[in-house]
Amino acid sequence: MVSPHILFYDLCILSIAVAFLVRDRMSLGFLPGERTVTLICIAALFLVQVPIDPVVCAALFFLAARRIAAHRRFDQAVVPNDSKCFKMKR
Repeated sequence: MVSPHILFYDLCILSIAVAFLVRDRMSLGFLPGERTVTLICIAALFLVQVPIDPVVCAALFFLAARRIAAHRRFDQAVVPNDSKCFKMKR
């Protein structure tokens, strides 16, 4: 079930996802612009009186999707395409 309203107190569950994102960022490093967007999202939740929570959710989703794409690009660059590395000897 989903709440029909997205208000400040409805976003408590979002803090769990943000905690995982921050832990990943602290261990692997920040991508360009991530600190700024995260700071703006947190400040907007506390300082803005207009319900902009869907915008904050979309921004955090974008950051998570961007991090996934960056990890996939990094994994493809690290793994060689040459299959000789993994050939079994008989």
